[in-house]
Amino acid sequence: MAPAEIAPARKYRSRKQKPCDNCRRRRVCCVRDAEGDCALCSRRSIPCTFSSEPSPRKRRPRLDLLPPSKSPAQQEAGPMQNGASGHVTPASKSTDDAKRKSGGEAKYIGLTGTDDVYFVVERDQGIGNDPAREAYFRERASSSASAASTNSTHRARSIEPDASVVQTIFFERSHPAFPLLDESRVRDPKQSRMLTNAIAIISKYTSPELEGLHNNVLIEELTSSLLLEARSPTLETVEAAILFTQRALRGKMSTSAPGMWAVIGAFVGMCHDLGLNVDCSTWNIPESVRRRRKRIWWGAYMQDKWFAMALGRPSFISAANTTTAMLTPADFEDADDKDPEQLTKRPELTTGIHCFVAFAELTVILNEILSVFFTISSVVSLREVSGDHITDIHDRIEQQLEMWRATYLDQILTQRFFPDVTGSLELAYITVRVMLLRGIFPKLYRRRVNLDRHIESAVAATSQVITLVETLQINRLSAFWWSCSGFNLAVVGTFMASLKRLSTEPARASYWDSRLRHYRKLLAAHGAGFWPAKFAATALDLMAKNLTKAGGSQPREDVSDSLDAFTTPSTTWSGVSYDFFPHNLSNLNEPDIFTDWWIGDGFQWQQPVSLNIAE
Repeated sequence: MAPAEIAPARKYRSRKQKPCDNCRRRRVCCVRDAEGDCALCSRRSIPCTFSSEPSPRKRRPRLDLLPPSKSPAQQEAGPMQNGASGHVTPASKSTDDAKRKSGGEAKYIGLTGTDDVYFVVERDQGIGNDPAREAYFRERASSSASAASTNSTHRARSIEPDASVVQTIFFERSHPAFPLLDESRVRDPKQSRMLTNAIAIISKYTSPELEGLHNNVLIEELTSSLLLEARSPTLETVEAAILFTQRALRGKMSTSAPGMWAVIGAFVGMCHDLGLNVDCSTWNIPESVRRRRKRIWWGAYMQDKWFAMALGRPSFISAANTTTAMLTPADFEDADDKDPEQLTKRPELTTGIHCFVAFAELTVILNEILSVFFTISSVVSLREVSGDHITDIHDRIEQQLEMWRATYLDQILTQRFFPDVTGSLELAYITVRVMLLRGIFPKLYRRRVNLDRHIESAVAATSQVITLVETLQINRLSAFWWSCSGFNLAVVGTFMASLKRLSTEPARASYWDSRLRHYRKLLAAHGAGFWPAKFAATALDLMAKNLTKAGGSQPREDVSDSLDAFTTPSTTWSGVSYDFFPHNLSNLNEPDIFTDWWIGDGFQWQQPVSLNIAE
């Protein structure tokens, strides 16, 4: 063949030809020869360019790799849900056992709180060699991320346009029950965004006007800002953090108040950075600043002590490092005698100021109870004392409570207006009485001391709470309730359950059984519009479900009408806490084989049968 007849070589191009920008945008095939424009661009007489980059491919997880019985959400569930399925591999089981023994991934169960160690169901998670007081942990869910981080599609919206509305709602509805702030200073246009967010969070639940503000976004923004502000805190920073811990506890995870204790520890540390624990009465600072520092310190003190009790945690604040004087009504700007007309217009604010001062005094008594009966060192030291010594401690603290009631509560309850802000204080007083009894009952029971007098006190205290819930009216339901109120209602329910378990007489056991059922129904009835009742009812339900699950039986879907799970015979006993003991006191770690607790319609009791076996 002649050289002239040989065809020219084809211009090289890759196996996958890159489409032009127009074809890529239209998602059509880019048809072109080796050179020149493509067919689409030639037909439309538009430039055929190749400047755009291919869009990244959105790769989705392959669902066929998951077991057919599990959804992606279930695949991410924690160890508690995986363990209930019954399909556990040896590797996962060994990992779970290692976590349980280390205690690193679990929630420690303290001496106080709604999660009473007497009703601990994960007995296989006990750690330690003290048969009278092991360390117990409850498993956590594996995911600790905020719901807004993974599920929320809301975008953060500037709160500045709504700042004036938020402040007006707060000072009208929430401030009278928790008068921590100075209204004149907060309404300053230069008010910090963090404090405005905290005000919006605690005001949002009862304010239809704030529906446009998404709560998860506000909470995430405040918590992230708190970490930055903690480097160089101001009084405003601590005020915002305290108000944040006063929010209503709602949601599926609210019964354990996730993150609450960390926030409390953060603002207590900021209080120490600012020297709020030191008496400033002789400092050369303005009088308004002195009053503000005292209010902030006692607000932090109360949140620390009440949540230490509720969550079973050691308190961050030590009385040995505190010299700040006790609050008085004169420490509140709203109680200034210079403007008596303002107080006449808002009498509920005056009542709220007196409640705040009374709450601080009551918290000091609560701190003494926690220090005497519910610290690790006190549990050890009280093992060797006599029953008379414990009774003397009880009588001394009981006398302090009676003096407090006569000085504060009786007078405050005569100043009830609309809204009635006294509910949290009255409930807190009864809770302190319950905690005092809860501290002495197991210790006197172990020493075989007659408990009739203290049982009467328990009947009176629990009856007061039941009456309080029964007689809730719109003036109290519409008021702001302190965040510890839900825990306080739950603690009373746990106390009734423990008294039912300790009762050796059928009549007493039946009494506590019926009272507990009635109390649970009351909480469920008020749960729709009263968040503390819903919180307490949910906490008691979860406790009953955990007990039923730990006994090996199938958990019932509805435990609202039957709380026999608190005394189910199938609940395992691999250890007994020092605070509560079975009737057989010879061996602390053995089950109580002389009582028969039965799941059925009501409480059923069988007397122990003595067996005479002939040799």
